[in-house]
Amino acid sequence: MCQYEIRTSLDDTGKAREHSEVLVDLKKAVDASKWNMFLKGSYAAEQYCAKAPDFKAFSPPKNDIQKDWKLTTPDERVMPNYINKEDLKHARLDQPFPVRMKRYDEFSIKGKAATSVVNEVLINCKEQKVANIAQRYYADDFEFKPHANPTLVTEFIETKDPNNIEENQWYSIGKDYLDHTGICSGVK
Repeated sequence: MCQYEIRTSLDDTGKAREHSEVLVDLKKAVDASKWNMFLKGSYAAEQYCAKAPDFKAFSPPKNDIQKDWKLTTPDERVMPNYINKEDLKHARLDQPFPVRMKRYDEFSIKGKAATSVVNEVLINCKEQKVANIAQRYYADDFEFKPHANPTLVTEFIETKDPNNIEENQWYSIGKDYLDHTGICSGVK
């Protein structure tokens, strides 16, 4: 039986975001586009796969169809995230630069279905901090079947002018996160 849970949260402007989690009906075949990747050391692998007798042979498939996105897993308890490769080419130490991060999951936003979210942030490598710019939710864009031009479902603009970020809009990020994701490696 399929079930879902709806959770509501607020963005920085106070605008409500509604998320839902959908459980798969295992009595029916699961469409290939619905699969998402997780790593051997992830929460899902440890909680579910590790209980299978042949877990030691477990080797998740490599997803190399993400041409514009670099796989990164800052927190292996959650699903993998991707960072836009083009954005990484513009990384700088002397000033903040924008970076897009993508995650695949099923979302229900204002009653509309979405399958991926792109978070646009401003990264300051020197100060080790980040500011949220926007979140954009897309439909029919899947991890193992990405869409070249997915349909925008909705967006939440958190910072209207990325050139004028106020101090209270910045959040500190750890050096471990920056090292693991590679966002600031090779900055000029």
